[in-house]
Amino acid sequence: MTQNATRTARAHESRRRAFTLIELLVVIAIVALLVGVLLPGLAGARRAAQRAACLSNQRQLAAAWAMYAAGNAGLAMPAMSNEGDSSRVYWWGAEVADNDEGRPVRVDRSRGLLAATLGHSADDVFECPSQPWQSYTPQGQSRTEPTSTYGYNAYGLCPPSSGYAAVRTQRWLRVDQIGRPASQAVFADAMIRLGPRLHNSTLLDPPKLFDSRGRWQTNRSPTTSFRHGGRGTTRTAVATADGGAATHEPAGDITKNRLGSLSDGVGPWYVQDARRWAAPRSR
Repeated sequence: MTQNATRTARAHESRRRAFTLIELLVVIAIVALLVGVLLPGLAGARRAAQRAACLSNQRQLAAAWAMYAAGNAGLAMPAMSNEGDSSRVYWWGAEVADNDEGRPVRVDRSRGLLAATLGHSADDVFECPSQPWQSYTPQGQSRTEPTSTYGYNAYGLCPPSSGYAAVRTQRWLRVDQIGRPASQAVFADAMIRLGPRLHNSTLLDPPKLFDSRGRWQTNRSPTTSFRHGGRGTTRTAVATADGGAATHEPAGDITKNRLGSLSDGVGPWYVQDARRWAAPRSR
């Protein structure tokens, strides 16, 4: 075969192997169709995995909370306590000073009130995967590490430790005083909007707050976060006093940041037997 004939044969073979424009457009259309079909399913699977991880985290927190009570005369865990050096220790950990100025810059999980009962899980269960670290402004004095995106229901379980002056005289519950443990929230997904920004909240506040005159007033900054679900659905993960964890829909409307409440009133999710609360006595 001559050299010219060889080149002609190779060119002919190359033209046979190449895609035509129509074939290329058909392939692109098929790929786009497959991506369109698969992406919603992948997104749904991702949301389901995040929801399962969140529920697992909260079950561990609820189990540690129950063990804490068992070792402390049955009393519900406080939201925070003061150590001998006057530093505050929270249920999720403590903020520790790492420089000469004494400024808290680091979160120490090992000093948290639940650390002893959580054991090896102490570093892994405080963050909901549906609310990643960069999606909110962190509260607290440490800005370099997350505290928690779960809220503890101190308002209903141990009011004196909740940080609200108007409820410091209300009853601190023992676990065996919870009448409906399956509907008593202990932990739940939580966030709070402060000004224009979304912050994390480590406290789960009810839809109504108790004032110094003994009245329940609407809470204008709800902290229950309904961040799970797809189109047309929105749910929050809740761990209850019976050790269970499940997702629940909001009662009524939620904000654009998907914040709201589990019920219109404070009971039973947030505060059980709220009618027994009495206004503080005047001094």
